[in-house]
Amino acid sequence: MGWQLSPYFYLLVASGVFSAALAGYVWTRRGAPGARTLAVLMAGVSVWALGYALESGAPDVGAKIFWAKVQYFGISTVPLAWLAFCVRYTGREGWLTRGNLALLAVVPLVTLALVWTNGAHNLVWASTASDLSRAFPALAFEYGPWFYVYWIFSQILILAGTVFLLPALARSLRLYRRQGVALLVAAAIPWVGNVVYVLGLIPVPGLDPTPFAFLLGGGALVIGLFGFRLLDLVPVARGTSSRGWATA
Repeated sequence: MGWQLSPYFYLLVASGVFSAALAGYVWTRRGAPGARTLAVLMAGVSVWALGYALESGAPDVGAKIFWAKVQYFGISTVPLAWLAFCVRYTGREGWLTRGNLALLAVVPLVTLALVWTNGAHNLVWASTASDLSRAFPALAFEYGPWFYVYWIFSQILILAGTVFLLPALARSLRLYRRQGVALLVAAAIPWVGNVVYVLGLIPVPGLDPTPFAFLLGGGALVIGLFGFRLLDLVPVARGTSSRGWATA
């Protein structure tokens, strides 16, 4: 059987390419606070979306499982990159030392190792199945215990990053608030999609809306980058700007 190139496949490819383009653009601005981690974040998003596209289009279960594993290079990167970006964007680098970052990276690295060795223990996926006749021909998983361990851990990282961001916005200039709102929308759209998926509230069997939602989230990020000068004017709380955190 050949590749299953459904409309979902092309949407996911578009999401992945769009995210990769954003990662490339942000990397050209890597001198700005938080730009490097934002580029890593968008690269992770791209790997996730493109891997999901290839999982959905792959012609057999073995190939689908391979691409599902590839996605975890992105899935294991995105939450920690979001936290690191929020910390650096708000000028709180002291909270995320190399030691702390290495400690936080343990769970994602363990998750990645467990994904690629899942056949030996089934801790991430207890079982996998695929019905190629479905509207969305990706894998259907019964998740193992480590999937939920990592999912809860990732939610904590996302929440922690948001906690760094929100107080900063509350006491910053109006332009910085707009930047922050764009960032929060960019993060919230795929986050909602992911929560809905994990809770089993999706009407299309097997469909994870998270990588699709990156298209909309990326649109909000574009508005932040080009409309609100996200990497040109940064709300620093480091004492380098006496006006950066003033209230409008």
